[in-house]
Amino acid sequence: MPYHGTYSLKDVNTSFDWGGGDLISSTSDLNIFIRSLLTGKLFNDSKTLQQMVNFEDDSINTTPKKRKIAYGMGLQQKKIGQHNFIGHISAYGGMYFIV
Repeated sequence: MPYHGTYSLKDVNTSFDWGGGDLISSTSDLNIFIRSLLTGKLFNDSKTLQQMVNFEDDSINTTPKKRKIAYGMGLQQKKIGQHNFIGHISAYGGMYFIV
């Protein structure tokens, strides 16, 4: 049975996003994964990674004062100042981005 500290998560539906239920990663795991993904070490076919990082020009925040968020296939790009961060925001608000 899953717990967060002493709080039981038995009645919490963690698979509402169909693929994310019961997935647990450390920050070290996430670091290895995202760096391996973005350097082309996870797929034999480079077209898959190209699709994932083919970010749309549209953004959620269209005003110039707000940060732009562009979407690819499973990845997001955030532009903050002169920096482009690539990563993902989870359904629960966790996020992981690298420059």
